Amino acid sequence: MCSNKWILDNQSVRSYERCSYLTSLNDFLSSVRLQEFSEKERKTWQSYTFKTRNTYKERFDEIMKLIIGILFPNDVDEVIEDIKCPKQLNEENRTSHTEYKDIVTSYRKAESWQQGRQVLSVLASRMSFKDLLSLLPEVTSHRYYAALSHSKKIGQHFQFLRKNCIDKN
Repeated sequence: MCSNKWILDNQSVRSYERCSYLTSLNDFLSSVRLQEFSEKERKTWQSYTFKTRNTYKERFDEIMKLIIGILFPNDVDEVIEDIKCPKQLNEENRTSHTEYKDIVTSYRKAESWQQGRQVLSVLASRMSFKDLLSLLPEVTSHRYYAALSHSKKIGQHFQFLRKNCIDKN
C-alpha cells in the first residue's frame, strides 16, 4: 500500500518512489476518465497468463494513444507506427513496418525452410535479430543467423518467386 511513512533503507525508498509514481499516474488516469491501476505489487511479466498480459497491453495501448493524442493530436497513427518501427532504421534507409508486411507474409507462407531462409535473408540483412522479433516473434536466433549468413554468401533474393513467375508465363 502507498503511504507516507518515513523509510530509510534503499528497497523501501524504491517502494516509496514506486507508490508516488503510481499515485501520480492514477491521478492522471482519473483526470482523463480512464481506469486506475491498483496499488498491489505486480509479479514478473512472464508469470502472468496470456489473457492477463493482453489485458495489460490493451490498457497500455489506450494510455499511450491518449498521451500521443495530447502531444500530437493530428498524428496519432503516424507516431504509433514510428514507435513500432525498428530503432536501427534511420530516416535515409527506413522502410516502414507496413512495407515489410508482404515480406513477412511471404516468410510465413514459405513451403520449405529453403524458401523461408531466402525471404528471411532480406529482413536479416536490414535489421538486428531483436528488431526482427517485432515483426516475426516466432523466428529463432538460429534461423535469423542462418538467413543472415545466406544473405552474405549468396545474397538476399526471392529465387522461388522468380521461378513461380516464369512457370506461370
